[in-house]
Amino acid sequence: MRCFIAVPLPEILSKNIGQYQSSLKKKLSSSDMKISWTRLASIHLTLRFLGEIEADTVSEINRRLSHELPLCPATQIEVKGVGAFPNLQKPRIMWAGLKTNQQLHDLHSLIKEQLSKLPREADDKAFKPHLTLGRVRFDPTRGRAFIQATKDSLLHEFGALPVEEVRLYRSHLKQSGPEYEILSSWTLAKQ
Repeated sequence: MRCFIAVPLPEILSKNIGQYQSSLKKKLSSSDMKISWTRLASIHLTLRFLGEIEADTVSEINRRLSHELPLCPATQIEVKGVGAFPNLQKPRIMWAGLKTNQQLHDLHSLIKEQLSKLPREADDKAFKPHLTLGRVRFDPTRGRAFIQATKDSLLHEFGALPVEEVRLYRSHLKQSGPEYEILSSWTLAKQ
């Protein structure tokens, strides 16, 4: 099963992101960019992508994280700014940025450490916290269109993301887009 560990978004933040997505869709509608927009219900802050894992690995993840995550302090992060991976000139993934803090990085490090000895734990990419707004298919003009559409909103403020709960999700890939099933959930320590 294909799994990942993430922080869910509160409804108000999802609403703000949805309004921005709608605005961006309008601005990009006249361009030839082919964009697969992330459904609001699917937007989350990924802490660790696990890929394909076995059912018994889910039990081990639960065992390891159930002891550690409730001791981690909850935090809050501002969602601010718009950008793209790998860059604005060649956008493949459009994102909303996060003004991260040490608690978020500590949380990520703890999860990475706890899962480092599990089978198929292969996500060695640098942690670049973001919320994916959409994915762009190849188009040689996409950079110009994206820069033009976002030039007034590179520092757009979406609101706060409370990091109070961490979830283990299973991703079901469907033609209409991925659907996520919550396998486990952990509440972080209130400060």
